[in-house]
Amino acid sequence: MALTEKTRPYETLIRHNPDGSIGAHHQTITEILRDKVVIQGSLNDPIPLNVADGKDGLNLSKVLGEALAEVINDNGKLSSQLGEMSSQLEVLVGQLGETRARAENLDAIIADNANQVSAKDEVISDLRSQIELLKIQVAALAEPMPEAK
Repeated sequence: MALTEKTRPYETLIRHNPDGSIGAHHQTITEILRDKVVIQGSLNDPIPLNVADGKDGLNLSKVLGEALAEVINDNGKLSSQLGEMSSQLEVLVGQLGETRARAENLDAIIADNANQVSAKDEVISDLRSQIELLKIQVAALAEPMPEAK
């Protein structure tokens, strides 16, 4: 369980003042991580950014360049993840098609079996009717015959 401390850019704010001037500040956040998972974070004081060379503070173009580099890096990672997820989606869509085809096949088998059961039920019903007729005939044969006069 490794604890690490990391300071990273949090926010860059650019203000357009009523007099037409531009003001800006940059704020970082310091995070405490346990096994690469943030467990605590605290915002650091904002640092003024100079918007023109020769002013005190951080250089706006440098901060924006660093932010852009992070955005490009994150974009690359996200594009890679998107490609992987798209591939996974294609596999899942293929599996879904196969599963649907199997389900349709099973539906056809179930319908065929239901038809066979219905046909056999009719045969059984006919056989029961024949048994009842045979019972009547056997009962008639079992009765004594009237004597001839």
